[in-house]
Amino acid sequence: MTWLLLSLASALSWSLADVFAKQALQRASAVRVAWVRTAFALPVLGAVALATGITRPVPAFWPTLAAAVPLEIAAALLYQWALRLSPLGLTAPYLAFTPAFLVFTGRWILGEVPAAPAYGGIALVCAGGYLLHLEPGMGWLDPVRALGRERGSVLMLAVAALYSVTAALGKVAVLASDPVTFGLVYYGILTACLTPWAVRGAGRPGRSRPLTLGLVGLFSAAMILAHFSAIRLAPASYMIAVKRTSVIWSILLGGVVFSERGWRRRLLGGAVMVAGVGLIAASF
Repeated sequence: MTWLLLSLASALSWSLADVFAKQALQRASAVRVAWVRTAFALPVLGAVALATGITRPVPAFWPTLAAAVPLEIAAALLYQWALRLSPLGLTAPYLAFTPAFLVFTGRWILGEVPAAPAYGGIALVCAGGYLLHLEPGMGWLDPVRALGRERGSVLMLAVAALYSVTAALGKVAVLASDPVTFGLVYYGILTACLTPWAVRGAGRPGRSRPLTLGLVGLFSAAMILAHFSAIRLAPASYMIAVKRTSVIWSILLGGVVFSERGWRRRLLGGAVMVAGVGLIAASF
């Protein structure tokens, strides 16, 4: 039961970080918000490393990181742009496509072949993504056209595709070290790469809201802490499946915080996507 509560806390923290990021992006640059999300995770990862120790990576660790970091930075920036451009309930849920894409990238990079139900999970994720844009009176193809017109949704699909590659590369790096060492080094490199850009591109001096940015960082750190705590207590596939309930939280918070139209109707699509993710997770 503890792992379940921690996994749900990780999901809610992730969605709350998105809420405050969307608010911060009204004034702050995408680079600055992306930097906050990585930099605030470092103290948490450092504390975990002190408690558990770190491993000296084998040589394969470093080229894998070199391949993953540029893709991760691109994904982080596209993520913030997506949040800025479109409703939260039509952007964050599309991260559920990450495990769907990972079925294919995992096979390509890791040689992992899931059981047959994974492909049913992919179908459910796609169906849920379709339902997110379905409105009364629409024809069969209208939700697909609506998705194509919603720039934030399209960008978040691109983020999910990039994350499916970095997740697979991340597993290679974890196998060459350990989860804590990987997380600390990875987030450290990301923060170092984003820092000069964030300082130069912070722009708009005095316009950013430090409190809002601080809350983005706080909930990003809370998500990381809950994630590491939960994954020590339960199988990773169970934990990740529960964590993807962030889809539901994002739709709810989009309606409550931002008064997004049609959020109740989108809950069905979100629930179908979460069911698909669960089916995929159970297939490995």
